Amino acid sequence: MAKKIKHGSGRKEWIIIAIIVAIAIALAFVFYSMPKSTIDYLATVNGAKIYPQDLSEIALTIPQSARGNITDADLLEQAINFEIINQEAEKLGITVSDEEVEQSIEESVKGFGMTVADLNASLKQQNIKWNTLFNAYRKQILSYRFLNSTILRNISVSEQEMKALYSQYTSQLNTSYDSIRQDLNNTVFAIKGQQALGILLKQRRAEYEILRYVGSSQ
Repeated sequence: MAKKIKHGSGRKEWIIIAIIVAIAIALAFVFYSMPKSTIDYLATVNGAKIYPQDLSEIALTIPQSARGNITDADLLEQAINFEIINQEAEKLGITVSDEEVEQSIEESVKGFGMTVADLNASLKQQNIKWNTLFNAYRKQILSYRFLNSTILRNISVSEQEMKALYSQYTSQLNTSYDSIRQDLNNTVFAIKGQQALGILLKQRRAEYEILRYVGSSQ
């Protein structure tokens, strides 16, 4: 039986978000231009509307170093993924309160040695609305709770899997197995999580009514 290894909650949360981003990029096969009609939303998922504002919120969940490679198509597909997760979470009674979002933001700010006032000033300089950041955090927390309560709770990482990954990249790593054991653990966990989430999203996309109101070849 594979031995389960505990993952740090903060690190794991970013791994989960990275998994969702990767799935979204894989699904964005065509370029979506902004809608030219009078419709003010981009897509619907079982009737729930996705607006341009949702894409702005999604962009804030992506590490800044990776944003340059993200297209509008990627953002839209990720927004669809988040809405699917939102609806699945609702079925299970998983929610996030405003107070929990505020607390998460405050903890993040403190972790960077900043205050909420500093954050507000930074947002103003970047022309980012507080609600955009607030809703981005809500999406992150809700996704983390849903995935951690469902598909990720049954994922385990074995020593054999980590050693296999290490052997595959030994010549490139140029370091000992023990020194990067946790990184190997996180990588294997992310790979298996991405595979599991990919299966779930594929199933739900086949079941859900997803309509896009943007220019595409589909």
